[in-house]
Amino acid sequence: MGKLTIDPKQPVAVLEKKTPTRIKLIKIHGSLNWKYCDCCAQVGLTPWQHQFNLKSDSFESFIDRQITTCPFDQNKLSSLIQVPSHIKTNHNFIFNKLYGEAGYTIRNAKRLIFVGYSFPEADVHIRALIKRNFNPKNEIIVINKSSAKDLIHRYESLSENVNYQEMTFERFLKSRIFKGILKKNS
Repeated sequence: MGKLTIDPKQPVAVLEKKTPTRIKLIKIHGSLNWKYCDCCAQVGLTPWQHQFNLKSDSFESFIDRQITTCPFDQNKLSSLIQVPSHIKTNHNFIFNKLYGEAGYTIRNAKRLIFVGYSFPEADVHIRALIKRNFNPKNEIIVINKSSAKDLIHRYESLSENVNYQEMTFERFLKSRIFKGILKKNS
């Protein structure tokens, strides 16, 4: 059996009869590939193969069909994203649930891992969420291709134990750090 290469854009193949290691990922801001139905409150995530069309607020699939309506009730779908700004409005209950889940998860975490997150000043609510819920003695691992001092200081304000690594996500997946995290979680 050859060496298994992990492609972050593809599902992970499980070649052995072991249960895969689960890592919880919380993406609080939504994304352009998140679609939301105001009527039935369904949240849909589109596959990697789709292109987002900002002009029509829809997705062009690989078969050139526009997906703009909910498959359950045929109502118009809208993007579910919070743009970076100092003032956040939490009108959507999906984001409120995400923040609640994030707080619970952060309170119980021994380690937080941030990958490619620039931690902008506009995200003061994220900083407050972490400060309120995370034990400052626990470890924060930061994977970022930038080593800007102000970025590093933003993370150091959250924990006494910050492990900052200047690397890309792809390099992180191949690193001893990632293998160590997987080993600790299994």
